[in-house]
Amino acid sequence: LLLIKCNEFCVVYSEHRSHGYAGNCSGTAFTLGGIKSDGSCAVNEVSYLFLEAESDVNLSSEDMVIRVTEDMPEDFLLLACTVARDVSGKLKFVGDKTCIEQMLYDERPLEMARDYAIVGCTSPTVGGRSLDIPGGVISLPMILELTLNNGVSTMTGLKLGAQTGDARNFTSFDELWDAFCRQVETVIPHCHVIKNLDKSIYAEFSPSPFLSCMYECCIDKGQDVLRGGTYPHLSFAMALAGAPNVGDSLAAIKKLVFEEQVLTMDQVLEALACNFEGMEEIQTLLSRAPKFGNNDPYVDTIVNDVLSYVSDTIAQTPGYAGARSTAAAAAITANVGMGFCLGAGADGRKAGTPLSEGGLSPYQGRNTSGPTATLLSVAGIDHLKLRHGEVLNMRFDPKALEGEDKLRKFAALIKAYFAAGGFLVQFNIVNTATLRDAQVHPDRYRDLVVRVATYAAYFVEIGPELQNDIINRLEFSGL
Repeated sequence: LLLIKCNEFCVVYSEHRSHGYAGNCSGTAFTLGGIKSDGSCAVNEVSYLFLEAESDVNLSSEDMVIRVTEDMPEDFLLLACTVARDVSGKLKFVGDKTCIEQMLYDERPLEMARDYAIVGCTSPTVGGRSLDIPGGVISLPMILELTLNNGVSTMTGLKLGAQTGDARNFTSFDELWDAFCRQVETVIPHCHVIKNLDKSIYAEFSPSPFLSCMYECCIDKGQDVLRGGTYPHLSFAMALAGAPNVGDSLAAIKKLVFEEQVLTMDQVLEALACNFEGMEEIQTLLSRAPKFGNNDPYVDTIVNDVLSYVSDTIAQTPGYAGARSTAAAAAITANVGMGFCLGAGADGRKAGTPLSEGGLSPYQGRNTSGPTATLLSVAGIDHLKLRHGEVLNMRFDPKALEGEDKLRKFAALIKAYFAAGGFLVQFNIVNTATLRDAQVHPDRYRDLVVRVATYAAYFVEIGPELQNDIINRLEFSGL
């Protein structure tokens, strides 16, 4: 009944906004498993009851987050995997090892760090003791577009960034990288102004006395939670979208232009300007360059460098009320809308098409080396730079998880990912044929819940752009 009640509140969006966020309900999250503040196992009878209830209910709004530890009860993890399979995915799995390390990095006491839960999209926080607020989404591919066009947006012709020079004159990858970094340093301060102004207006005109009563520190200080009542345990994030696109693009230019000299920078920029029309051979070369998600250090290192530099730049400016400024790798569903505003990319992506989804999910269809390679690419990112979380979406054919043996392999894959340093992974366990049929015959699939981004929704209630974005995610047929 509790899970059903969580679905009574619905977020109503305008028609325009619903194209990017359709199906986004209240997003009530329950965090299960993990360890308690004293380090002992937190799995108990209620943990199992929540999973059993989710198996029975499987509505779109209630979210189940499973904290995975190395020594958690095997039957609990297997039950979580079983439920995930039976409800087409939906559950989120997070790694205690990485989450606790992140909280310790932000100077949270150990007993406090162990007591975290996931709120919002992917943000670890401690109930009643810390306030950790997710933030607006920044398009990293737009920053790269400004880099390649001397600060000018391809689609609008507006000068939005710094003048970092004509990319045709760059003679080394280091020059390109330096120009990208200067664009980051130009864009991020503007984002801070918007974010801090937003938070200060909320604090002044829309305080939260009821929420503040849930925090002992706010009561002790007599200070509203939005005015820094939980300080120093307070952080605001900026979410970073499209890092895999940027990494794929920079890797392609580095390899084809500066190392192998198969292409010139002038040829690349000309192909991007015409959206590869009549220059399909160049698009093919760019598309075949190393791609994130295949456990290839050549490109994985670049993705990590991009995220690390942007995160470090964000951290230089405090947030409102002394909050730590941190970063997340999360696009929610902004990857679709942001793609509309971008020209063609040096990774082979055509103008106006979606960016990589999730946050750290490889660009749709490019992680062709299998699920293990995908997980290793993402696990290798410096997760201390992304302390407000990150999103990896994966899609499996249900047949890949049929039977107890395959389910145990699935559970082992999840544990291995977190042992390697992963933060979060979530799944759609539904095949392409089913999704295509649901587009044609929606009345037959009214109860099909899918993991859209950091929220779940009924597949037939989201727009065709988001439906196709889910379909385009690579479907793994085996473990």
